[in-house]
Amino acid sequence: MFQRYTEKARRSIFFARYEASRFGSPYIESDHLLLGLIREVKSSLDLFLPDLQKRAAIPRRIEQHTVIREKISTSVDLPLSNECKRILVYATEEADLLQHSHIGTEHLLLGVLREEGCFAAQIMRECGADLERARKTLAEIAARPEPDSEGSRPESASPRYEMARELFAEAQQLLMSPANYSEAAWKGLVSARHEAARSGSQAIESRHMLFGLLHQTRGDLYRFLPASISAEAIFAKAKSAGAIETPGSRPLSLEFSDECKQAMAFAEEEAARLQHSKIAVEHLLLGLLRVETSAASKIMRGSGVHLDRLRQKLADVDPPQTGAQS
Repeated sequence: MFQRYTEKARRSIFFARYEASRFGSPYIESDHLLLGLIREVKSSLDLFLPDLQKRAAIPRRIEQHTVIREKISTSVDLPLSNECKRILVYATEEADLLQHSHIGTEHLLLGVLREEGCFAAQIMRECGADLERARKTLAEIAARPEPDSEGSRPESASPRYEMARELFAEAQQLLMSPANYSEAAWKGLVSARHEAARSGSQAIESRHMLFGLLHQTRGDLYRFLPASISAEAIFAKAKSAGAIETPGSRPLSLEFSDECKQAMAFAEEEAARLQHSKIAVEHLLLGLLRVETSAASKIMRGSGVHLDRLRQKLADVDPPQTGAQS
């Protein structure tokens, strides 16, 4: 799991495990990971935590926030919390976005910031951390030419860094989501782009879109899927359908396929039908179902998800006056 992690990133997670045992926690939580990163990271903290006074107070703030129990032996294996698991997934995505072969402490810090509801992210924001600013700065650093034996290499001669910059710009466009999309919905679309690039596809296809949406929210889908249908099973089918087509290929510019564009238009109609102010993951899934010839629609229908039933379930779970906010 940690093959791509730098030595500092691994040590940060080791220190996080130590902090969890010190507090008597049965899990390694996001605040333990932040303490581990602060202990290990020196050079890039100014980028993420510019307020030095508040940064120095982070350990005390975490101690005040934590119920301290009996210390757990360091020989006991402590699992990562669900928040921390998501942070590690986000860190991998951030490294891939920048075309970094390694996963470092900077990617872990970006991952913490992306887990917006966790206590560690809240502390980082209070210290002046800003996700988009940090991303932009890291992308600019990645885009700088590396020196060679003849001095500074011109930027045009650094295809790796050109690729990183273009990928970052493309992801930024996706991340600047329309106001009528829920946060989970546009994060799902960003994940779809990652999956399409990973599989070497020349466009974001419906199966990538289904994979991305379920990757972000499949745990939340149980609230409106029929009890007999497993979101995990659908996710597994979507993942297997997106097998790598051209190993090592990563197109710089990916557009949504016509099927995906149709699905997004249908999703807007479905949200309007239910009088929901936001286009959410559920509406996008309904949109994919309506494109009956698409791979995503076939995967869902083959798993027992049907358009009318899903519509009814969504109407029952999310009445029009509340709206769907997933």
